Amino acid sequence: MSDLDFIDYIYDPVWKNIPITQLEKDIIESDIFRRLKNIRQMSLASISFSGANHTRFEHSIGTMHVAYLIASKIKKLKENANLILAKSGVVNGYKKTLQFIRIAALLHDLGHPPFSHAIEWVFERNPKLYPGKKYSHDNYTQELIIRNNELKQILSGEEIISPKNISNFLANKLVKIPKPIAILYPLLNGDLDFDKVDYIIRDNYHCGLPVNVDIHSIMDSFEIKLQKKKEDEDLANIDIMFKPEKLFVVENLLLSRKQLITIIQQETKNRIANQMLMASTQNFLRKKKELLNETDYRRLIRDLHEKWTDFDLVSNVTKDSANDIQANYLNRAIKGNLLQEIVKIEMFDLEPKERLEFYLFASYKYKKLIFERKINKKLNENFLIDFIYVKPPPLTIKLIYDFEERVASDEYKSQPVTFALHSKSNIVNGILIDSFDSSFIAVYGEEKKYDRKKIIETLRYELQIQNLEIRRELVQKKRIIGEDLVL
Repeated sequence: MSDLDFIDYIYDPVWKNIPITQLEKDIIESDIFRRLKNIRQMSLASISFSGANHTRFEHSIGTMHVAYLIASKIKKLKENANLILAKSGVVNGYKKTLQFIRIAALLHDLGHPPFSHAIEWVFERNPKLYPGKKYSHDNYTQELIIRNNELKQILSGEEIISPKNISNFLANKLVKIPKPIAILYPLLNGDLDFDKVDYIIRDNYHCGLPVNVDIHSIMDSFEIKLQKKKEDEDLANIDIMFKPEKLFVVENLLLSRKQLITIIQQETKNRIANQMLMASTQNFLRKKKELLNETDYRRLIRDLHEKWTDFDLVSNVTKDSANDIQANYLNRAIKGNLLQEIVKIEMFDLEPKERLEFYLFASYKYKKLIFERKINKKLNENFLIDFIYVKPPPLTIKLIYDFEERVASDEYKSQPVTFALHSKSNIVNGILIDSFDSSFIAVYGEEKKYDRKKIIETLRYELQIQNLEIRRELVQKKRIIGEDLVL
């Protein structure tokens, strides 16, 4: 028997029947949430993978479902949530806790810009185009949840499940969030959270690639226990403990993640199309920043995250593209008229010192546009330059060996053993090594003859120059002492 009052189902190709409550149905049918139906999850990946037309709408609903399945698995959460929230006069505290985490998961991507992460990268590479201190689409999500009148109306009768509480929870501002809900935050933002489980399985599925893991095997691979640091304390946190004999489930999930990166995200046409999209968008925003006053430009960027869909971005960016090469790239990309990969420098092409220079430089995203401009000026070209740095998988895991005995106890009070994940798994160790080896630099340009040797030499020389500048900056910030990088 369910702890929530489900009134309908959504039929999903990944999770099959997803039950929803009346509160969730009202949110899903709101205009602000329906916008996500027109924002592609994988940007322009459908150029190479015809099934990759799924959207943030499906992903958000799937994340809500995974959140419920995992949160409802936590031992003794029901008893503690009812007891603790009853002290504040809240009836059915466990029911409210589950409903809260489902709605937080449902709304976690509400402020995504069109074409998902591709437009986020525009602001990361061009900090001056963002009218704030540090860019994150999460900031817009949190503001939108509080400000949107539709959500205010839908959640008006809810005490705990309020827009402000949901926004604070997503922002990791947990001080005023009821403890049974606050302790669930790592499940929404961690190494293997609701969000990652859904998009890893969903993106592979829609691209036609096999996924050797399902939600049932994931659910069976771990236990989540409540911890108390002191006897008089309500709750301290949760601990996610993996069963040693189920380590293969984590391996399969990470293999699916690796597959998503190397086969889909690094596919040549997909990379080129996204770079063309980014180039056109940054060109468009740069012009708007010059033409508009500060207030109007801020409103434009806010609308980009709260109102615009993929169609809106394409229509606005391509409207005045006739006389500008880069502005016309998006128009070309959506028609499949792509640039060509002229040069690709992989890690095994570089000397050990150059690899270190690459890894250091790749972490400074705003430097990449500067690098691109300097290369184009030296070579008198109009190249797009792509730095692909493959983020390694999660490196730690908690294994519990006397598993059955410990989970049978009322409260888990001692610490599980934390291991470096790759030390326990040759598969994960291989993924870790391959993550670094799979990184590369690529140059995209029009289809014609080039002096590739000169391009490669220029790239390698400029990479050294940029690293010297980065090291000088780090010395000034006292993060480098002599030759040593202070982490």
